[in-house]
Amino acid sequence: MSKLNKKNYAVIGIKSVSSNWNADFEGRPQTLPDGTIVASDKALKYSIRRYLEEIGKKVLILKSFKTVKGELMPRSLEERYNFITNTEIAKETTTLDILENIFSCDDIIQFGVAFPITNHNISITGAVQITEGFNKNKDAEIVDFSILSPFQNSKKEDAKNSTMGSRTVTDYASYAYTISINPNNYNNYIGVLEKFEGYKQEDYEVLKDACLKCATNLNSASKRGCENEYAIFVECKDGTNAIMANLHEYIDYEMIDEKAELNLNRLFDYLKDYEDMIDVVEIYINPYVIGLANKEVLKELNTKVFNIINKREIEKRD
Repeated sequence: MSKLNKKNYAVIGIKSVSSNWNADFEGRPQTLPDGTIVASDKALKYSIRRYLEEIGKKVLILKSFKTVKGELMPRSLEERYNFITNTEIAKETTTLDILENIFSCDDIIQFGVAFPITNHNISITGAVQITEGFNKNKDAEIVDFSILSPFQNSKKEDAKNSTMGSRTVTDYASYAYTISINPNNYNNYIGVLEKFEGYKQEDYEVLKDACLKCATNLNSASKRGCENEYAIFVECKDGTNAIMANLHEYIDYEMIDEKAELNLNRLFDYLKDYEDMIDVVEIYINPYVIGLANKEVLKELNTKVFNIINKREIEKRD
């Protein structure tokens, strides 16, 4: 496929029910000083990388392990590079050699990378940039649970009781991330790296697929209860250079009769100013947990609504 020739934008919604999508160093959901529940862009990137790896893509920035004298240890960045690219960095290895290998990794073509290793200090600004995720459910709360371990406290030989632990989660948070896709970030490498064509439509389709499944795909103890709730892709016309602000700020979210509702009125008011540049707006929702308020606004732009689970188009109702 040819190089993507336009900027696209997206909003990704991650639901976190009785779970902890992104913990701070104390194991609690991250918050701002004013109490706003937030999540790092790294949490979403990690889930996307995990999903890409599981579907057989080549992923560089992900923890993996080696054994040293019978001990399990994480690989360094260079060791991970050697392992994934099936090569080694030698004295005669050039920066161009490393760049060609790095761009063969599916996560790097998306997010770029900082690659500071011996004699090579490479920094690639990714085509895909992600904001922090902001909780949109104003009623969300952080909840502490006490957990009883079945084992004796190993630090106290005379301990008569099992150890106690705790688990901190959000009761019902919904994180909204804005994603911008700018293929022009790689223009300087086209014609310099052999066979490199830049960020292609195929790469964008891989990203879209991951953004619909990445959170639901995670199944750890802390991430169980996290899932992909909705996604909105604003796809622009070829050759356009739309410059949009953080789209998640224009989304309203509320709970009505124990079901979430997404109100896109303010978002579509904003997008109408870019009407001549927008090709289509694709909305993916999990219809079992979230609905769309005031569907009339969707008619103001070329909009399609899909089931996030099976990608089938949901029939519009007047």
